[in-house]
Amino acid sequence: MGARMAVEPCIVAAAALRATNDDFEEMQRCLDGGDNTDIYEEFEAWDMALHRSFAVATHSAVITAMVDLLHTSRNDPVWGGLKRRSFSPERCVQYREEHREIVDALRDRDAQAAEAAMVRHLRSISRTIDA
Repeated sequence: MGARMAVEPCIVAAAALRATNDDFEEMQRCLDGGDNTDIYEEFEAWDMALHRSFAVATHSAVITAMVDLLHTSRNDPVWGGLKRRSFSPERCVQYREEHREIVDALRDRDAQAAEAAMVRHLRSISRTIDA
């Protein structure tokens, strides 16, 4: 979580300035996918795709590669086990709302709001898995 907290808020701030209409369409596709499932594995796949779409929207191959590396740790047995045990329909609703808040800020081209929304989202995840 420390690595994600160090990197992902900066990523969405950059994406707010560089995202294209195609990037926003991909973010919406990921939001829609996550909205249409309550199954852990499916939601996790859409969640990872959404977070990757933020990196892609920076149009930096280095940033995208960093996020891909972070995503490999999400599949780690320890990290994955913590996430799986903390998953619930209520948390799924919460994460969906937080994701929409991030994407709304990106669409508004508000780098500060996107960064703040990502920090809140990552803190929410951290509190959930630490509980």
